[in-house]
Formats: sequence, structure tokens, C-alpha cells
Amino acid sequence: ESGYPDDTTHINAEWETAAVVGRQVYIGSVKQPTDEEGSLDGSKILKSAIGKRYGFPDSQYIDLEFGGDNIKVLQSVGDRLFVFSEDKLTIVNVAQDVEILEAQFENMGVTYHKQVCKVGEGIAWVNTHGVHFFDGQQVKSLSDERMLSISWSSDDIIGYFPTRKMLLVWNDSDSKVYAFSFKSMSWAGEIDDDLITNIPETNVVSGNDGVTYYVNTNNAIKKIVEDTNGTPTITLTTGRIVCGDLSRRKRFKRLYITASNTADTEMAYYKIDGTGDFVSLGALTDGLNTLDINANGRDIQIKISGTANYNTEINDITLIYRDKAVR
Repeated sequence: ESGYPDDTTHINAEWETAAVVGRQVYIGSVKQPTDEEGSLDGSKILKSAIGKRYGFPDSQYIDLEFGGDNIKVLQSVGDRLFVFSEDKLTIVNVAQDVEILEAQFENMGVTYHKQVCKVGEGIAWVNTHGVHFFDGQQVKSLSDERMLSISWSSDDIIGYFPTRKMLLVWNDSDSKVYAFSFKSMSWAGEIDDDLITNIPETNVVSGNDGVTYYVNTNNAIKKIVEDTNGTPTITLTTGRIVCGDLSRRKRFKRLYITASNTADTEMAYYKIDGTGDFVSLGALTDGLNTLDINANGRDIQIKISGTANYNTEINDITLIYRDKAVR
């Protein structure tokens, strides 16, 4: 009648992390009265009786045997339980009475809860190897192609801003906040404002009201809301664009940028071969902007920065170039 198995000895437990899947609570890195004083079993997961949010029978558990590594974070995604240790990610399907180990990923682990966040029906996380995303079907990297020059660490923090469908990543080494847009599936640049000076001390949580909350290092609750009246400062910088062949020199002729809702103060710049300062191409206006470059080099970077409207959009960037003859 209690919902616990007949061979249950203890239902009291202490734990480091927890997640709810359906009508059951799962707790990870646990200690029960039978364990040694002060000792946590870092690879064990206990689960509650169905429909109860308390009481964890010692005979009802999942033991992942991490080989000395401890469970750091549990997170639920549908019928799956994402189990993060410091070194790896383990995905467990808990849809049936018997849990099924679906996959294990090396180098996908995290250290703190604030390195993981829910994104709609998926989940995103940041660690020393970059930013990763599970979309409900597969695990993919969001940082491998465009953010290779960034130094990621276990002190980085991640959160989701649902109003803009944007992932926010606080990067500790650069003291910057990078934004990834799920609308365009691309990195949307850096955020240079209050978010940098108010670093999260806790995990970042998105509420049902579309507002994102966290507690900063001063123990104050901060919230991220849609600003429909502000004039944010934007900086969007591409990586070094090689146009297929890094060894070959090109003639970079022209840049087409399509923009909308501009403040006429967003400036476009370019840099050749990663050296020197960015060269100004002028301000952007609404519609198609035709910007002449006429510079030679092996690669080019594009930067857009300045004060923008809250709804400014860069819709398209097209680069015109030709390969130079080999002599």
C-alpha cells in the first residue's frame, strides 16, 4: 500500500542533485543511513515511488558505475534522464519500469548546475569543450564551427531567454556574454550590458511568463526581460572567412548586407588576414547595403557594431570575391 518494494529498509536519503520525470523523482549522488558516515555514493541514482515526491527506497536504484567519477547534475528531457558527471554525459531512458541506458558521451560532463539549462523540449550545456545542445533527437555542438577561438571553462554559465529564443553563455575567460539565436541557428554576437556585471551564482531558469531569472553574486534575484524601448549596443564579429582555400589569395570586392529596423548608427567593418585594426565600411541603413571593400588577402573578418534599436535585424550577409591568379 505504501508504494515501496517489500524489501525496502530505508527511504531517507540525502542527495546532491535531483530531477522529476513524469510522476517520479530521481536523486543522484546519494547517502542513506546504511552508508558510511559522511559518505556519498557518487554513481548511484535513487527513485521515489510513483506519485510521491519524497521517500527513496534503498532497493530501487540505478547504479551507473562511473569508476570514481561522481554525478554532478540530473536533468529531465521527456522520458529521458540526463546524468552529468564531471567527465561524461549518460542518457537513461526511464519510460518503462526497467531503465535503459541509451548512450554515453565522453568529454560532455559538467561541474555545476549553472552549466546546464532547459531549452523548450531540449537541453543545452557548456563545459570546457564548448556549448552543446540536445534537440530531442541528437546531441550536437553549437560552438565547433563558429566559436573555435573561444576559451571555454568549467566556470562558464548558460541560460535560455525564451522571448528571443536565444541562448546566453557567460564566458569566464573573456568576461563576455555570447548569444546564440535558435531562430537563425547561429551565434548572434556579444551582449555588452548589465548581464556582464551581474554574473549568475545559481543556475539560470526561464519562467512560464517568458522572463528569465537567476541569483547573482550579491545574492540578489535578477531577471532578464524583453526591452522594447532600449537602444542596446551590439557587436557581431565573424570568424576568419577563408572562402574554401586558406592558402590562396583573393580579391575581396564587395559586401552586401540586408538590414531592417536600423538606428542608422550600426557600423560595418572588415579586417584582412587577422592583422591590424578593423576598417570601417560605413553605417547601415534599412534594406540592401552595398559596401565596397577592394582589398587583397587570404581571409576576411566582418564586424557589425554600434547602438541599435531593440528590433534591429541583420537578415543577410553576402561576400563577393575572386581568387587571384597563382604566379
